Amino acid sequence: MLIACKYEEIYVPKLDDFVDITDNTYTSAQILEQECKILKGLDFEITFPTVYRLLERYRALDQGNRECFLLACYVSELCLIDIKMNKWAPSRIASAALYLSKKMLKQAEPWPEEVAKVVQLTEKKVRECAREICILINLAHQKKVYEPIYKKYSIARYMGVAKIPVTIRRQA
Repeated sequence: MLIACKYEEIYVPKLDDFVDITDNTYTSAQILEQECKILKGLDFEITFPTVYRLLERYRALDQGNRECFLLACYVSELCLIDIKMNKWAPSRIASAALYLSKKMLKQAEPWPEEVAKVVQLTEKKVRECAREICILINLAHQKKVYEPIYKKYSIARYMGVAKIPVTIRRQA
């Protein structure tokens, strides 16, 4: 719990709070010792990159605009709800979301070379996932399960990106 709090919370509870939680069964030193054992056992790998963090990184590489980023966030959030999208790695979903958002906004270069080099995915590979995401976008305003995300990204704070239609020419 201490590790999770340090990772997720803004204000981490005091160590004495954890001693109290255990009804003084463990001392502060014992709690810290166990924390070290757990972290060493995990080889300090307590996280993995999420789609959102990857989108932020790809946006920085591409120097994309806010509307494109928000549209990619919207698209990637739709993917969280559909279990069929679990077959794709977060990096593939982030890549496809960015690619698709650039296509939907009719930007000149939907899959820039700088991003392709870092991501190590060809445009063809990215399009495979993007095709499936297009289906989700088209269902978003129709199916109740997608409604909260659609509503969220329809407001001005998110530039109403959910209302952008999918009008993409089919490529081979």
